[in-house]
Amino acid sequence: MLLYCHGTDCPLRTDCFRNTMPEVPRDKFVRLPYDANLGSCEYFISNIPGHEEIERASYFRWLQLGKPEAQELDIWLYAKELVFRNHGRKME
Repeated sequence: MLLYCHGTDCPLRTDCFRNTMPEVPRDKFVRLPYDANLGSCEYFISNIPGHEEIERASYFRWLQLGKPEAQELDIWLYAKELVFRNHGRKME
């Protein structure tokens, strides 16, 4: 189970899944794990989706819709939004 990070002053919070996860668990860090001296956090989990993950979601959406032609952009944008939401991020 992932611990929630409530680091409101953490400079990594917007890119860390522990801070932006869609459903916040009840368990959280007692003390913030960010180390200001090192400028890092050993518990950091990136919430920035990779291109491959969006591509895979897009492909499965295309299959789900019956392999339609000329809808590539709509399918890609749908998949991108879905993946970003699953990572706890707003679409860029």
